[in-house]
Amino acid sequence: MSCKVKNGCLVQRLVIFHLGLLPGKLSDGFDESASNEELCEHILYYNDQDKAYPTDHRCRYNFDEAIKFAGLCSALYSLQSTIDGQMNQNGEKQENPDESQTKEVYLSTCTLVFIPLDSSEIEGVVAVAQLPKPSMTAKKSKRNDLSNSITPEQIRRKHMKAHDLFKLMNGGGIHLRLSNRPGDATTREENSGEHADYVGMAELYKHLKKLRKLQLQRQNIQNISDDDEQRIEENIRVVEGQLNDCTTVLPIDALRLDLRQFYDSFLRDIAVSEC
Repeated sequence: MSCKVKNGCLVQRLVIFHLGLLPGKLSDGFDESASNEELCEHILYYNDQDKAYPTDHRCRYNFDEAIKFAGLCSALYSLQSTIDGQMNQNGEKQENPDESQTKEVYLSTCTLVFIPLDSSEIEGVVAVAQLPKPSMTAKKSKRNDLSNSITPEQIRRKHMKAHDLFKLMNGGGIHLRLSNRPGDATTREENSGEHADYVGMAELYKHLKKLRKLQLQRQNIQNISDDDEQRIEENIRVVEGQLNDCTTVLPIDALRLDLRQFYDSFLRDIAVSEC
């Protein structure tokens, strides 16, 4: 096979995130000093074919590259609905609400393809595939040269077919998995719609924010007394224990692990099958 998975890959990056997991939907939102631990919580999967990034102990994508890419994609995804909303305020009627979702963004070096997932159950679960810009040779070729490129329609179709398989193999889709505690086979009916209140997520953000403020307090206080230092350290241990208890019962870490195993294989299969 002549295809190079790393340098000639058909899908350069793939991210899956859930906008409904952002703290603005669940609590009082981010502040200006939000930590990476808070900013990465809504990212459920990330893969960069050119770079290898390890996940942390909770299988989170707790690094700048994933957070920045997910942030860019989130902003671009909501761009069309913002424009349509502005047009509606000006008296122009929107005929099809689905058209407010950004579907593709063409950049100078790549194309971003937006693929809503679990859309029949909830809004805001989105996969974004970054495709390389087709070469001039491929553009001039009369045949569809899949060894050089894959179209947005093709990757969207392949991804949605794969996600249907993921649901069958892993006990349901992303929304269903997040809606249930481990061992709970029933879906919480109140956890439907755009702003699902996933059990425990608001508490998780609260603990992450509190831990971050305590750690900053420890770093920034000068000439701290031994008693104050001991008090801060004890408070940090308490919050870390609360975080551990919280994450133990939440399904999000297990979901991330299943998504990682499934979609890593999915990307390898695409690279091999289209070579």
